[in-house]
Amino acid sequence: MPNVLPMETRVRIASALVEGTSVRAVERQTGVAKSTILRFAVELGEGCARLHNRLVQGLCEPDIELDEQWSFIAKKDKRVTEKDPAEYGDVFTFTAFARRSKLVISYAVGKRDQVTTDAFLADLRARVLVVPQLTSDGLDVYVPAVDASFRGCVDYGMVVKRYGHSKSPDYKFEPARDAHSRTPRARRERPPSRQLLHSHAPATRGSFNRPLPRGAARCQRLAPRTGARQRPSCFACGRSLRNHQ
Repeated sequence: MPNVLPMETRVRIASALVEGTSVRAVERQTGVAKSTILRFAVELGEGCARLHNRLVQGLCEPDIELDEQWSFIAKKDKRVTEKDPAEYGDVFTFTAFARRSKLVISYAVGKRDQVTTDAFLADLRARVLVVPQLTSDGLDVYVPAVDASFRGCVDYGMVVKRYGHSKSPDYKFEPARDAHSRTPRARRERPPSRQLLHSHAPATRGSFNRPLPRGAARCQRLAPRTGARQRPSCFACGRSLRNHQ
């Protein structure tokens, strides 16, 4: 009979990996060989991808945020040589998630180039049914990718953060103050009632052994309360937009 891990052991391994525990640490905790853990992680990821493709379809999310998280494969870009495989070096995880529910609608892993961005936006377009509002950072490759995938049926804008030295006493618990938005060309005009919002995607640094869960608390802290009345505020000073220029 094939040597199959018990369900309890598989649950322990999956829980540890999701929490950001390294493979070596999981090996010491569970007594399972490293090669078995890696093989199980691949099978788990493929199963999660199939589940995501089956369930995350036909969404009506009006506000979607785009962001990228940096990591690397085997080595960083400055240490990559000509003999190394093409996938070695810096790699980015593109994520598109709903602003209010924090549902990850689409994702892609690859270089921070036009090819990966086009595939990422095409997958996002296939999963939504409405004309969404997309908010991204100032990465230029987003503009042609949004044009090719949505063909004008989108409210798209960029939030460009400029960090300054003027900080309020509670700056650790707030989005960046010094930010402004700009709407790229060839895009629908945004209605006055809809604002561009800061991305709450966690800026994770490190390897894929420590992925997105590190920023989960920050996403929860910055998420609007359900049922609460949200008043539009100024990006520069945080005050209400009423009688304010």
